[in-house]
Amino acid sequence: MKFLKTVAMLTLAFGMTISTSYAALAGYELQQGGQVYKYDIATLTQSFIGLEPPGAALYQDFQGKLSQGATFHSFSDDTGRYVDYAAITGAFMNNPEGFDVAGFVDNPSSPAPANMPSTVISVGVDAQGNVTNTQTPVDNGQGQADYVVTVKSGLTAFDRMVEVKLNSGDPSSYQVTVTVSGQTVQLQYVSAAGVFRGMVTSTDEAAIKAGVKVENISNQFVVVGID
Repeated sequence: MKFLKTVAMLTLAFGMTISTSYAALAGYELQQGGQVYKYDIATLTQSFIGLEPPGAALYQDFQGKLSQGATFHSFSDDTGRYVDYAAITGAFMNNPEGFDVAGFVDNPSSPAPANMPSTVISVGVDAQGNVTNTQTPVDNGQGQADYVVTVKSGLTAFDRMVEVKLNSGDPSSYQVTVTVSGQTVQLQYVSAAGVFRGMVTSTDEAAIKAGVKVENISNQFVVVGID
């Protein structure tokens, strides 16, 4: 029964996507154990049809969560709008032949926006095809940026380079800082790379990520990092 339920949900998700235009449809969100996991549709589809080397690792992770009891939480578009999965399936059942899932999700008048947590785990793959999990703040429409923090090796064994990429919002409207062990570093925006970047004297990745602060200097709205 669980297997059939998994197949049914996957058929609904992929079937609706393939049969309609989904330029605005960007993500599927699954809920498991109180956590919401976000999958980029384009990357997931590539994995689903076997284009992602060295195999369908992302799709297998997605399917694995469903087989372990995860449920669809919401669908999201490329503006950061999340629509409740139950509302989507209800609309689909009412009009299975003419239903446009992308249009439904992208329509501001669609009912039941999803009840989102402050962060989701964005699931992706790295250059080697390994599944990655990145904690990502959710844009709740109040003007703050949806961003991803990456911590990389620094010049020495005692420091780290921090990169913050905004997935929404105009970078020129934001100031990004990292505070670790009482020291605050302001990151500089590198337009060629499309990220805010800076060096911190710390090797504690969790503390570095928790110390990130993204401030909208146009309206003074602040988002702080979460460990």
